[in-house]
Amino acid sequence: MLQFPTDTTEPFFDQTVTLDGTNYVLAFAYNQREERYYVSIGTPAGVWLATGCACVCDVPLFANARPSAGMPPGALVVISTTSDDSPPKLGELGVGLRCSLWYYTAADLAGAA
Repeated sequence: MLQFPTDTTEPFFDQTVTLDGTNYVLAFAYNQREERYYVSIGTPAGVWLATGCACVCDVPLFANARPSAGMPPGALVVISTTSDDSPPKLGELGVGLRCSLWYYTAADLAGAA
C-alpha cells in the first residue's frame, strides 16, 4: 500500500505517480460549487484512460470506469483519517490531512483475496 502526497493548495494540478511499476498522470480538478475534487488518469504521453472520477472516501477511484487497457492493476482510494467520510474539500487532501490518497498494489489486492 502506497500513500501519495498531493498539492493541497491548488484547485487544479497534475502529478506523475508510479503504480505497479508504470508511470501515470493524475489530473485533479476541484469543483468549488460541489466542494469536491475530480480526478482523471492517463499516460505520460497524454492518453487519458479514465476521466472525471469524483473523489469520495473509501471507494476505489475509477471502480465504475469501463475497463481499459493500460489502467493500473491495483486500486487508488481516498481514505479519511477521521470519522468524517465526506469528500475532501480544498486543502483537505494530502499527507497528514483529513483525507489522503492511497494505492493498493496488485499484490496487496491478491493478498487480501
